[in-house]
Amino acid sequence: MHMKKYFRFIAIGAAVFLPVMVQAATNTASLINPIGGSTTSPNGVTDPNVLIANIIRSVLGVVAVIALVVIIYGGVEMLISAGNEERVKRGRDSLMWAFIGLLIVFGSYAIIRAAFQVLGGETIT
Repeated sequence: MHMKKYFRFIAIGAAVFLPVMVQAATNTASLINPIGGSTTSPNGVTDPNVLIANIIRSVLGVVAVIALVVIIYGGVEMLISAGNEERVKRGRDSLMWAFIGLLIVFGSYAIIRAAFQVLGGETIT
C-alpha cells in the first residue's frame, strides 16, 4: 500500500514537471513583455504615459465588472426575498451603491481621459 502512494506521487510529479523540463531543454519559448509586448514588438510599452493609461484602463474595467456583479447580486436578492422587507432593503441598497459606484467609475474615467488629453499623453479609449 505504501509503495502504491509512492509510485502515484512519482507519476503525478513526472506528468507535471516533464513538459516543463522538455520545454526548458529545447529552449523554444519566446517570452513577451507582460506590459504590452507582442511578437512584432517584444519590448512592449516603453512610454510611461502609455503604461499608466493601460493600468488605469485595466483597473477601471475590473471595478466595472465588480459593480456589475453587485448589481446582479442586488437584483437576485430582491427577487428571492419572498416579501422579507429586510432582504428587499438589502437588495435595494446593493443596487443603489453599485450604481453610485458605476457613476464614480465613469466620472473618474472621463476626468482621467480629459487630463491625459490636456497633458498630451496617451488617450485612454
